Amino acid sequence: MTDTLILRPIKPNDVEPATQCGLDAWCGGILPLLNGFGALDFLRIERLFHDFLLAGIETKDDQLIVADLEGQILGFYCLETRTGELTDLWLAPQWHGKGIATRMFGDAKERSRRAGREELKLKVLVGNQRALAFYRKEGMEEAGRQTAFDAALQQRLEKIIMRLRLDG
Repeated sequence: MTDTLILRPIKPNDVEPATQCGLDAWCGGILPLLNGFGALDFLRIERLFHDFLLAGIETKDDQLIVADLEGQILGFYCLETRTGELTDLWLAPQWHGKGIATRMFGDAKERSRRAGREELKLKVLVGNQRALAFYRKEGMEEAGRQTAFDAALQQRLEKIIMRLRLDG
């Protein structure tokens, strides 16, 4: 199945299905870790995903890549090639465990290498055990922790900083 998967830059008609993928993944992985999150907050997150994806069509510094399986958008990732940071990787939960996130992550590593980066970095919310296990399986190592106010979620969050050397 993943042999027909295409990883490509986002297009305008991908924004709505990618928003839904991001929101579904977010609800499964992030929402359970937050305190006091209500319906209006949920609508705000949906709008943030939508606006982020729409902006990703126009930007040149970042690479917003969708996972397209025969016209169906399964997820997306965003790579800041200037800094080598993977800022987002979202995959709809029904596609977990099928090798798609591994393909997405591998593509991000290759794009980072081509951009001249020596390492790939990302931050994972403390408590997001599924994401942490995935990135560790992909060879990433914890490089520190950071607590900061997250403007989108309107609360202070602790995140684990992870790094992966890109040899060759």
